[in-house]
Amino acid sequence: MERCNAEVASSVRKINPDQHRQKREDILAAAAHCFARHGFRGASIASICGEAGISPGHLYHYFESKEDIVEAIADTVVDRAAERFAEAASGGSVISTLVSQLEWSLARPGHFGTLLYFDMLAESGRTAGIARLLHNHHRKLSALLVDLLRHGQRQGEVEQSLDLDVTARMLMSVLEGSKTLALGEARRDGPAYIASFSRLLARFLMPSERA
Repeated sequence: MERCNAEVASSVRKINPDQHRQKREDILAAAAHCFARHGFRGASIASICGEAGISPGHLYHYFESKEDIVEAIADTVVDRAAERFAEAASGGSVISTLVSQLEWSLARPGHFGTLLYFDMLAESGRTAGIARLLHNHHRKLSALLVDLLRHGQRQGEVEQSLDLDVTARMLMSVLEGSKTLALGEARRDGPAYIASFSRLLARFLMPSERA
C-alpha cells in the first residue's frame, strides 16, 4: 500500500503545470466552438471531447461538468476585463477603458462569447446552476467596475457623489446589453455607437465642471 501511494504521489508531482494549463485552454476553446454551434443544451460532453480530441475520462480530470466549463469561460472574461481595467489604473482614462469594452464587442459581431452570453441568459431561466453562475459572473464584473470608478474618483474623472455600487450595476447592464448591437450592423454603425456612448459616459460619470 505504501509503495502504491508513493507511486501515485510521484505521478502527481510529475504533472507539468504549463501542459495542464494548456490542456485546460484547449478544452475551453473546443467547448466554446461547440456551444457556439449547438448552444449549451445541444453541446454534449461527447461533442466537446470530439472537438478537443480527448476522451470523456480525460476531460473529467479538468472539469466536472458542462457548467464547470462555462464557469471557466466566464472567468476568462473577468480576467480580460481586469487586465483592461488595470491599464486605466496605471494612467489610462476610465471613460476610454469603458469605451474599449464596447469597441471590443462591436469588432466581433459573431464572437462565440456574445452568442454564449445570450444562450446562458435563456438557460438561466431553466437551470438553477446556470442562474447562479451568471449571478456570480455579474458580481465579479461589478466589483471590478466599482474599483475602476473609485480610481476615477481619485483622479477627479468621476463624480464624487455617485453611488459606486449602483453606478457599476447600471454600467454593467449597458455594457452587457450593448452585445445586442453586435448582432446588427455593428461594423457599419460602430463609430456612431462609440461616439454616442462616449458622450453618454461623460455626462453620466464626470463632475459637472468637466463634463
